[in-house]
Amino acid sequence: MKYPYAVCLVFLLLFAYFAPVPATRELNLSAHTRSSTRVVDSVTTKRLLRAHSSGKEEGTEQEEQRGISINVPSLEKISKIFTSSKTTELKGKLMADEALDSAFETLKLSNMRISSHDFVETKMVAKLLSSRNFKVWSQHAVKINKEDPYGAMLTTLTNVFGEKNVAIMILVGKLSRNSRDVAKKLEKAQFYKWYVVDKYKTADEVFTNVLNADRNTIHGYAREKAIWGDYFKYIMDTVMKY
Repeated sequence: MKYPYAVCLVFLLLFAYFAPVPATRELNLSAHTRSSTRVVDSVTTKRLLRAHSSGKEEGTEQEEQRGISINVPSLEKISKIFTSSKTTELKGKLMADEALDSAFETLKLSNMRISSHDFVETKMVAKLLSSRNFKVWSQHAVKINKEDPYGAMLTTLTNVFGEKNVAIMILVGKLSRNSRDVAKKLEKAQFYKWYVVDKYKTADEVFTNVLNADRNTIHGYAREKAIWGDYFKYIMDTVMKY
């Protein structure tokens, strides 16, 4: 009987020794699970916060873009209203039948210089020809001289600045985008005057009589040579046309 009793005692001791192990493992597993859960929850929370923050930033950016798209047309509208108001004010200074020479003075265009130290400046010319005052003046020219407004404008400009300076003014006016169109129209009127009215049938005549330059040293006059070349082309086109 002692032998089975000893076996049972050993069995009980072994059971008591090994029984806590699963409980410990379960406890550790539970702790590890809770820790992992906290990590996952933390990562998830951070991702949600980032997504929310990103969404707010995108929303703010979209709102700002919408604000810009709304404000830009408003600014353009205000600018147009202001421009229209200034143009109306300038037109109001002119009498309906006021002569072009007088209108040039009324709009203070004669105060705008085109040269510095007797040299016609491209920027000054572009500023004059693209100014609001000049545009109002050219509209007035069309109103009172429908048949040849640019010919009439050319006459006034010649009276104010002189024929040679006007020729150079037209040449350099074509170099600027803002004044190119009106300069080309004035050039057409000028070449017509030289060919039809003044009877300058050669470019050499213009070079000598209008530009006051020596034909024998033409290469020493860059601007005058360019005008000479443009007028020569005009003559050739006119002759070929007729």
